[in-house]
Amino acid sequence: GVESEVIRIVDYNIPFGVSSDEGDGDEWPAILAKLRAADIVIIGTPIWFGVRSAVAQLVIERLDGTYDEGDPETGQFPLYNKIAGVVVTGNEDGAHDAAANTLFNLSHMGCVVPPNSGRWRQAHVHEQDGSVHGQQLGVYGQAHEGQPDPDQLETAHRRRRGGQS
Repeated sequence: GVESEVIRIVDYNIPFGVSSDEGDGDEWPAILAKLRAADIVIIGTPIWFGVRSAVAQLVIERLDGTYDEGDPETGQFPLYNKIAGVVVTGNEDGAHDAAANTLFNLSHMGCVVPPNSGRWRQAHVHEQDGSVHGQQLGVYGQAHEGQPDPDQLETAHRRRRGGQS
């Protein structure tokens, strides 16, 4: 099975910056330690004006600080070979771009991006009662139920580990 933890960046004191530790009061180093220990990293973001949110951008910028912290033996980035995915909420007009840019950034940092690891959810607000209704859609427009398939991510993780779980 897969164990998971949801980390809401907005619940922490994470200043803007492009380093792994921006100084006194910065809670990013503890989150970064969890990301380094994880096998799978999924970033969730809404769409704001057609692009990923400022909070998702903040995470990508703070991860940029890991470029100088490669493994001393291999030189690889700290996120090297981790499975990556993204979940985007909003309409199609920005979802593809937000998913593509986020997955590219994660792959640039050394993550493995399995096929169909990006999802977006188009939601509609009901005018009468404000309830939200939507359909889960994949990056390429295929209809999907629920969130990214953890079995697919676990399979990719096993392949990355050479068939071992």
